[in-house]
Amino acid sequence: MLIYEGTGVTTVRKSINKPFAGLYFGSQLALESLTALTIRIFIERSGGDVEICPEMPFIDFVMLRMKGTSYPYALRGSVYATTAKVYLTPDESNVGLNDKDEIVVEFKGMDSTKAYFFYAVEEPTAMGWNIVNYQKNQLKNGESSNKFPVAQWNAMTINKTDLISEVTLTLDNGFVMKKDIRELALEQVELDSVAYVKADGTQVVQLDKFLTIPLVGVTNIEITKTDEAAVIPFWLERYKSQFVTR
Repeated sequence: MLIYEGTGVTTVRKSINKPFAGLYFGSQLALESLTALTIRIFIERSGGDVEICPEMPFIDFVMLRMKGTSYPYALRGSVYATTAKVYLTPDESNVGLNDKDEIVVEFKGMDSTKAYFFYAVEEPTAMGWNIVNYQKNQLKNGESSNKFPVAQWNAMTINKTDLISEVTLTLDNGFVMKKDIRELALEQVELDSVAYVKADGTQVVQLDKFLTIPLVGVTNIEITKTDEAAVIPFWLERYKSQFVTR
């Protein structure tokens, strides 16, 4: 179901009053050039909206949703350098909606000289009441390291930077693993052997600045940085019920 296609704008906001499972997205810009693009998705509901993802970088959203399953690619024979399919539910079912609910999708930071499209992907399945959900966290200015509880989260994205000297993962069985950025990058290639495919068919193994870390079975993650003044943000992904408010 085509929701939007066009150019000449920097922001698009659309409300869809029909259940759907995910989005097809396309842009004339290559994936690594979409650094200014953000996405927000929520269910507009009487009595209180349900946030699927707060306004967040589109690249982080795509890399989290497509980890270990698929990858963005250029649509051959078209002007679109990036296309991606992302689901909003853990089981690829349609997002459950009550009467008068609407799913709101908002893009900001679009390049007005480039064309974009997005479709609502409908699946021939029943509605599901579990959704994907995202949260931003960060290692703050003045912190040389910090430990974050992540037991309820599935995965995270973080900038691949030499400012991170070490990442310590504590597993739910008590085992502790210490890794640097290079080791985490090597492990990501094993999880996703292709990050995306360019218009000329070139397969890119890994994005230069983005790293995805699986968190299933991890209870805590401690990040240590080399520059105490640096701020290092990261995004977390989990599955949750629409009716759980935290």
